[in-house]
Amino acid sequence: MIKKLVFVIFLSVASSMQANSWKTDKGISSIKEIENISSSHKEPNYSYQEPSATYNHEGFYVGVAFGNSSSNGDEMIEDIGGGKRVSAANNGSKVQLGYQIRDGMGMELSYTNYGKFIYEDSSFEYKSANIDSILGFRFFNKQIRPAIVFGIGYLTTTQTGSLLVEDYLGSYLTGRYGINILFEPNVFKGIGFSFGYEANFKRVAIEKQGTFVNATDEYLQNLGLMSFGIQYKF
Repeated sequence: MIKKLVFVIFLSVASSMQANSWKTDKGISSIKEIENISSSHKEPNYSYQEPSATYNHEGFYVGVAFGNSSSNGDEMIEDIGGGKRVSAANNGSKVQLGYQIRDGMGMELSYTNYGKFIYEDSSFEYKSANIDSILGFRFFNKQIRPAIVFGIGYLTTTQTGSLLVEDYLGSYLTGRYGINILFEPNVFKGIGFSFGYEANFKRVAIEKQGTFVNATDEYLQNLGLMSFGIQYKF
């Protein structure tokens, strides 16, 4: 009887020890699984990151522009005997080379062909070599730049027809002014589109020969070009 009791107690103790061992192993396995899951899980990165830089617009560029040219010299030409103007509008063009500063300022060399203005008894053709300063600012992620233009030009006037006005022909210095809007999409990286108006102006003195006395009249000549252009920055 005692032997049976001892045997039953032994079996109970052995079963209890095996159950505890299984729980311990399972617990260790569960802990390892939790550690593996924790190690494989990465915390999200909430640190501040600098935004990507916009395209650098600074540098040299070349461009061309085409549009309509205009002149306020109709009254002057008519007064000196050139007749009324025949062509209502004229085609003009411009080529340019410049250096653009990132903040919207720059310098530009350009050559403008205002075309030929035709009158009843004569025609005049105007071309100008220019140097301009550009003063503007940028917005819309630095893609749009409105600017004012001012500088000097060297205007050459040639004439064909029966009317010869020596005081009006030749080459002379002029002032220059204008306004320009440039759009440079960052995705195009160097290509820009422009729209604006630029003009050469000068006070011109014309001597008219009269019957008894010669008179000199002064005119403020203004030659303008409203154009659309495209340019490429190196």
